[in-house]
Amino acid sequence: MSSVRSQPLPPPQSAVALRSTAPQPVSGNAAGWSAQGGTPVVVAQGETLDVLSSRYGVPRSALMSANGLSNTNVAPGSRLMIPVYNASGSAPVAHQVAQAPAPARTETTRFVAGPAAASATSRPTVAAAVPDARARAQAAAEAKANAAADAKVKAAADAQAMRDSRAKFAAEAKAKAEARKSAPVAAAPAAKAVVAEAKKPVPAPVPEKAKPVVVASAPATEPKVSAIPKSAPEPTPEPKTTASIPKPEEASDKADFRWPARGRVIAGYSGKGGNEGINIAVPEGTPVKAAEGGTVAYAGSELKGYGNLVLIRHPNGYVSAYAHNGDLKVKRGETVKRGQVVASSGQSGNVSSPQLHFELRKGSAPVDPTPYLNN
Repeated sequence: MSSVRSQPLPPPQSAVALRSTAPQPVSGNAAGWSAQGGTPVVVAQGETLDVLSSRYGVPRSALMSANGLSNTNVAPGSRLMIPVYNASGSAPVAHQVAQAPAPARTETTRFVAGPAAASATSRPTVAAAVPDARARAQAAAEAKANAAADAKVKAAADAQAMRDSRAKFAAEAKAKAEARKSAPVAAAPAAKAVVAEAKKPVPAPVPEKAKPVVVASAPATEPKVSAIPKSAPEPTPEPKTTASIPKPEEASDKADFRWPARGRVIAGYSGKGGNEGINIAVPEGTPVKAAEGGTVAYAGSELKGYGNLVLIRHPNGYVSAYAHNGDLKVKRGETVKRGQVVASSGQSGNVSSPQLHFELRKGSAPVDPTPYLNN
């Protein structure tokens, strides 16, 4: 049996030593090549200008010119710009670039160029995403501006509607007040005419009836003549005619309203210029009910200090107001019934606790609502 001798294996060769051919740089000059629009790369360990020239198909002189290099030595980690070829340049250079050896480019790329290639590939996607992001941001800004403009227009329209409503309400109240003032003046002549008509026929029959009695009777009966005129109805027509004049005011004074909410009165009526109604302390969310049936003249929050406000115009010439509400349950122009819920109580406006401010106006003048509320 022959003896077996052991001996060490030869050292393995490096990957660079296994290359069949060294990278061949692309020949040509820097004419027609420009760094503008080029691709930035970072030099990896073991890369040279010849390797980059072979990989990207760019002449070495073009790489040096685009990056301002005076020699071919580049350190690993350096950032270089791979120039692009301008079509106005010479044709021979472009032809030489097209004929760059593919094997060396493929081998070097496989050995060290993974991150650089990925960076070059992803750059167009990032560049394309930037305009999309800008377009979306611009569209969002425009939409926000349009929404703000629409809100401003709507607020202006609501304020104008409120002003129109107040002007119309004041005009109607003024017209009604003038009509009430002119009614007694117009009725006075009619009443006088009625009294005159009533007085004229009454005296005529009295003397005719009295004369035969005086003549036919003895003189002793003359004192009884004075008792005959008591049948004259002169005093009777006057109370009847004068009592018919103030009937509208008496009907208005008898207006009957229900309490809009149950609670303790924390502020009473003090007249025009002061507290023109009463304030009722109620828990937040308490139903606020119409004091009488009518039409909603206003429902909103544009009047400063009143918060969420509801105004109801009633057929008897009165207007009731409900202020400092939370949610409003009715809209302008809506017809409501006596006791219908028009809002829920809150503390909107210039108050610091949940409460209801209730006003009652006869035309445009405020009145103390307490005498008009039953119970």
